[in-house]
Amino acid sequence: SGVDIFFVISGFLMFFIIQKPPTPFEFLIDRAIRILPMYFIMSFIVMMYWGHSPQNFFKSIIFIPSDGLPSTRYPILPQGWTLNIEVYFYIFITALLITKTSRAMILMLSIASSSLFMIYYFNQSMILVFSGFSFYFEFLFGSLICRLMLLNKLPNFNTSIILIAIGVMILAAFPQFADTPFRCILWGGPASLIVCGMVALEKIDRFPRFIFVKIFGDASYSIYLTHFIIIERLRDTRLAAYPMWAQLLLKTTICIAVGVAAYHLLEKPLHGFLSRYQKRKSSRYSDYTAGTASS
Repeated sequence: SGVDIFFVISGFLMFFIIQKPPTPFEFLIDRAIRILPMYFIMSFIVMMYWGHSPQNFFKSIIFIPSDGLPSTRYPILPQGWTLNIEVYFYIFITALLITKTSRAMILMLSIASSSLFMIYYFNQSMILVFSGFSFYFEFLFGSLICRLMLLNKLPNFNTSIILIAIGVMILAAFPQFADTPFRCILWGGPASLIVCGMVALEKIDRFPRFIFVKIFGDASYSIYLTHFIIIERLRDTRLAAYPMWAQLLLKTTICIAVGVAAYHLLEKPLHGFLSRYQKRKSSRYSDYTAGTASS
């Protein structure tokens, strides 16, 4: 269910970004700098350690399903299937920026996700199962929450607490919804209630602020990318002798620690370098076009 919350948040953030729209090129470059370097590095590590073929590695890093993997949904870095869906969402946003109309987003997502969801439900072909197109409803839910925020129509404090509580209880009570084609409603709905409540609490400044939350938030992408490798490495260690709750606690702590370290040692420097490089290139291009126009 954490995946569903992730997609709702992603829809919220993307809709917020396009309120002051960058150019389509700027949007794609920003997204590429944000997600690709670390994803390539972690996928390469998985390929080398687990012996995947270069062909499967190449397919994974360009977000294409690979028939050689156990499931057509997963790239060689298994959690990367969510990035595959995210990339398709970026294509929607890019199309939106090209059309230069903010209202097109809801229309595009509604039509595309609805039609693809029906195709997925009636004909579960390999590509559609891999792509998980029904998750696009959750992007739409996040976009609608952002729209409510921009219109100052978010719920009040008491209602927000109730929404969060209802969302948590539904997700905890019905884990069997994970593998149904209606997951986008049965889990996406409660996930949206949680995100809506959290956004409202932050908006009215009733959300507690802890420094460790910011640290984990900054490193969340690195934690996301590295946790599979760490869990697999710990699978056959002495941790197996501990009770399940202790294993969970220790593995979670180690995954977070490694992810935070990867963020500060690798992701943050890489992102900073590439962002500065792109800004210099954009500045040179702007100076060149300005000079050409003046001449």
